[in-house]
Amino acid sequence: MNDTERGLYQRLLDIANQASTHRGERLSLSAKRMPGTILVFVTLTASMIMFLLLLFPFRNVALGIVSIGITIMLLFFAHFVLTDLDNPFEGTWNVSTQPFAELITRYR
Repeated sequence: MNDTERGLYQRLLDIANQASTHRGERLSLSAKRMPGTILVFVTLTASMIMFLLLLFPFRNVALGIVSIGITIMLLFFAHFVLTDLDNPFEGTWNVSTQPFAELITRYR
């Protein structure tokens, strides 16, 4: 290994260490979870939207059924995303350590 390769290797390790430090900062920030009041507020708001939509006097029954169906899907998806993103290191959409592990093992 020549000096250029050593310098490049050292720079890559510095970048990986810096990324690891930033990840540690993100982990400490993620410990502060979403307050329960926000989740309750969003859930009540979604429920009220559904309640009012069910009371809306649609002139066309098919349009009413489609509107209610689309609204239910969107509100369910929004609720799923909100609860899943509450902790970004668990769940469906999470932050993985895999790219960092690959970077470190590749340049060792």
